[in-house]
Amino acid sequence: MYPCQIIILFLTCLIALQGRVDDNIETIRKRFKVLVESSLPVIEHYNAKDKIDASKPIPEVFEDVKTIFAPYAKVSYWFHIV
Repeated sequence: MYPCQIIILFLTCLIALQGRVDDNIETIRKRFKVLVESSLPVIEHYNAKDKIDASKPIPEVFEDVKTIFAPYAKVSYWFHIV
């Protein structure tokens, strides 16, 4: 069974329990299509970005985060965060 089929099956069961009159399999399909069309571009956008290996020690992760965000820093502080 494909993931989308599992989601549709889950939503069908959920709808049956909630009893909304306007919900049916066609409505579920439309909602799922909108979900995929609106979410997929966002997922693809962030998948293309730099990744941080959070399994490394905290100081190394912090350095990686600082490196990624450095180009976006607009304010120069007189103090240094340790």
